[in-house]
Amino acid sequence: MAVWLYHASQVAVTETIAKYGRNVDSGVYELVAANWYFFPSFAVLGFAAVAIFSGWAWRKPIHWLAWLLVLAPIVWLMASEVSRVMV
Repeated sequence: MAVWLYHASQVAVTETIAKYGRNVDSGVYELVAANWYFFPSFAVLGFAAVAIFSGWAWRKPIHWLAWLLVLAPIVWLMASEVSRVMV
């Protein structure tokens, strides 16, 4: 997903340059999502996988923390969209 977001960011930049001759902030949302959300989430999930595979005593809390870090921004985005539409 992160690789696809990097590619989508580059596509948005090249399309904007071709259309307008310059680029200001095209593709920034995809790039931010890839850097600030997906890569840290992958790292934490990888650490949780190592903890589970190695049989560490703290493997379950690490696993639940990893999934909490993955799901919290998604739930926040869904809640903000629902409140935006409902209010």
